[in-house]
Amino acid sequence: MRIIVRCPDARVARDTQARLAAAEIEALALPGPPRDAPQGQDIIIVPAPDGDAAPLSDYAHAEGALVSVVGLPSARPPELGLRGLKGFSAAIAMDGSAPVLAAQIEALTRVAVIEEERVRRMLTAHALGSAQPSAPEPRKLKALYIGAPSPAFLTLERAFSEHGGLVAAAFSSFAGFDHLHDEYFDAVVLNGAQQSATALSLCAALRRNASLYHLPTMVITAAGDHATAQAAYHRGAAAVAADNAPSARGAWLAV
Repeated sequence: MRIIVRCPDARVARDTQARLAAAEIEALALPGPPRDAPQGQDIIIVPAPDGDAAPLSDYAHAEGALVSVVGLPSARPPELGLRGLKGFSAAIAMDGSAPVLAAQIEALTRVAVIEEERVRRMLTAHALGSAQPSAPEPRKLKALYIGAPSPAFLTLERAFSEHGGLVAAAFSSFAGFDHLHDEYFDAVVLNGAQQSATALSLCAALRRNASLYHLPTMVITAAGDHATAQAAYHRGAAAVAADNAPSARGAWLAV
């Protein structure tokens, strides 16, 4: 994938390039006025370190790009549906840790390729005169919380409800797996603040399940438990949040 960093400020472009390199993501920095990359581009990343991406909408458009991404600070999550981010199709937390950034770019790449394949299949079907498939009915954003009761569940529930979604709860890993196989969820949240080993085992188990491999997973840790946080990333967690951290920040990192 050809990843291009585009923005007016050369220093910001270099800093973004360095953050991506720390996450083992190779990117070309292209600061200055909006222009296409000489060798083409698949993913465009436009950093907005102050959280205001509105003046950068011209940088979101480029010939041949599969996805245009705005890089925001984690304290300034985007509005539901990327309202106000004209031209952008996704947002990432540029100040997240290297594992979080790598996971977000990997997920964006996967979605971009899926969308490109969908468009090409639709064009092929149209050329062959085949019936076009109907779009699925819209549904609510839905997450599953697994683990012991915690105030974190209430804060997560509040964060999701603000976006018209909901959070279901299962207080054991066995019940959680039953929910995951019986229902569709957009993300899963594992409470590892009290039983970190159980949460880490379940996080790893999700990555070994073909149907759940790409399910965004957030692990909640006890405050200051950096060892569990690092272990969670190694087991495929998309995000980690301390049990006393604001829920909105962790939620948008995960989903």
